[in-house]
Amino acid sequence: VTTAKADALVVEGVNVTERVAEIEGQGYTLIPDFIQADEIARIRHAFDTEVQITEMRAIGTDTGKTLRAHNLLAKTRAVDYLFLDPRVRALIEGVLGSRVQINVTTLFNILPGETKQFLHQDDGLWPIKRPHPHFVCNALIALDDVDIENGATHIVPYSHSWHDRPVDQSVETLQVTMSAGTMLMWEGGLWHGGGANTSSDRERPGFFMSHNVAYLR
Repeated sequence: VTTAKADALVVEGVNVTERVAEIEGQGYTLIPDFIQADEIARIRHAFDTEVQITEMRAIGTDTGKTLRAHNLLAKTRAVDYLFLDPRVRALIEGVLGSRVQINVTTLFNILPGETKQFLHQDDGLWPIKRPHPHFVCNALIALDDVDIENGATHIVPYSHSWHDRPVDQSVETLQVTMSAGTMLMWEGGLWHGGGANTSSDRERPGFFMSHNVAYLR
């Protein structure tokens, strides 16, 4: 259900106007309970039975304790509905405009012992001088509870607007704790990186989807 509330766009309970303003202002937004426990169970079951997930080292790590599977739309139907979700569509188009395409689809699992990723920007693949219009917007959905111990993602609020400096690995970060089903969405220029999983027995599974503007390849 899409409604207008005091000039705000609200889609299935998500105030898209407010959330897009947060992404544009601080670089990210956090939406609790974006998917529910039954959805998480179905997605995790499909990933366990349909998708081969293999070791792939994360950016800036050398432990090999991150598992990933890419190109999910060619491997399972379990997450199709998330790309068609009207809340996702409204948020992505609110940041990037109406001409967008799917960029990356990834299942990942951060295992105990994984080290911290380097901070990085997801829009750095394209060598376009900053500042530039938003052209990448990404989302991460937690498939289990995420806290400091099992590797909550590091972000640097407002860094997407720091156009005059390269990514600084020594900068202070905020670690984003998330209950299962929470979605973190961020602008592609935001400095961020996966946290170290210092637990002895807790994995950190998640689902990542990236969109970019349609003229990028």
